[in-house]
Amino acid sequence: MLRTKRWPIAGVASLGLLAALSHVLLAPATARATTFTLVAETGTGSAYTSLTPAPAFSLPDSRMFPVINDAGEVAFWAQSATGQEIVRGNGSALVTIHQLTAGGSTSYRFAGLAMNSAGRVAFATTTGFTSSTLLVGDGTGPASVRASGGANAFSDLSIAADGTVVESTYDDTLNYTLLRAWQPGATTATVLADTSTNVYGSFAFTDISADGRYVAFGVPYVGSSNATVGRIDRATGLTTTVATSAEIPNAVSVSMNDLGTVAVVSSTQPYWSSTPGQTALYTRAVGGPLTLFATAATLGVTSIDAVSIDNAGNLLYLTDAGTASAAIYDATLGRLIGVGDSLFGSVVSDIAMHEAFALNNNGQFAFWAKLSDGREVVALADTGRGAAAPGPTVPEPRSSSLLEVLGTVIALRFVSTYGERPRTAARAS
Repeated sequence: MLRTKRWPIAGVASLGLLAALSHVLLAPATARATTFTLVAETGTGSAYTSLTPAPAFSLPDSRMFPVINDAGEVAFWAQSATGQEIVRGNGSALVTIHQLTAGGSTSYRFAGLAMNSAGRVAFATTTGFTSSTLLVGDGTGPASVRASGGANAFSDLSIAADGTVVESTYDDTLNYTLLRAWQPGATTATVLADTSTNVYGSFAFTDISADGRYVAFGVPYVGSSNATVGRIDRATGLTTTVATSAEIPNAVSVSMNDLGTVAVVSSTQPYWSSTPGQTALYTRAVGGPLTLFATAATLGVTSIDAVSIDNAGNLLYLTDAGTASAAIYDATLGRLIGVGDSLFGSVVSDIAMHEAFALNNNGQFAFWAKLSDGREVVALADTGRGAAAPGPTVPEPRSSSLLEVLGTVIALRFVSTYGERPRTAARAS
């Protein structure tokens, strides 16, 4: 079973029969999503040999699983016979956003993938594990280099509608971690927070609202503030503590919708622990209290492992990752798809989703699955729910009564051998 706990020439690609057929299936009887559309697959007739986002020496990272935007496009990592690619598709033609030739010294940095509704995808590369580059591309030309940095730069990416990218970087020269925002065309970043004064121990799990006003972040190493989750209002400059270490001992994932409502998955174990902890899902709206949505026990599962939230507060979450009962649920609709369900002419044997960006505002979600016939697939699913309420251009503070039940993304994160923070807890297979 897959274990995940957080776990340069652009052009148009085609999967031949895959694109022509554009597999769209009605949901199997055991699943509750309305339709499933095959975006990409491995196997006979496919250009891809792997869709599992992992360096050769590590486990998959849930920050690199498929992401979806409000246009119903899905971005994902893929391996082909000629190299690695960042690709975008919707079940018909596939667009290659970026490509790395096999055998070179540069590889993708398996630490973040994000996409806005214009189809611009943010990702990073690393060269010789000594330097990193932040890029943004939409497939209409070569991806643009936004910034360059050290080996531990540009992780936990998120991107706003205007292309502003938020990321976390450990600066090898300063010897502390920076939370930064890179605006399109800017040659320097805006530092939103840093760990120089030990107010925060580190940063992870970034998310930026579509209009760029709010930025949410997690604090995996708690500093003197004892904050485990924070939210920045870029319009006012105010940073709010969303949860303290007394309220949430370990934040294993953080997500936010366009209204600024933050969702947090809490665990009794830090996300780098090899021992699974007891997990719970909390939400907090702007101006509202921290509210418990559910625990794994009350949901009747062993663990909550990833969550995404839309602007209406709908929650999509992955449970029991890496086990024979792994499944994706909707907080209202129930079980949508999981291990043992029929899919694309086979049966799901493993399933995963991005820790933050798996659900859009139109009732659609993206996920990765391995099938019993050996294929790996990237899929687009539709719950049939329709459009969620849009976030305002400049959100006003909302009371918790409006957005009480909101969720996040949790993460399954694990350690890479070149200095990445741990992204995966070991789980029995």
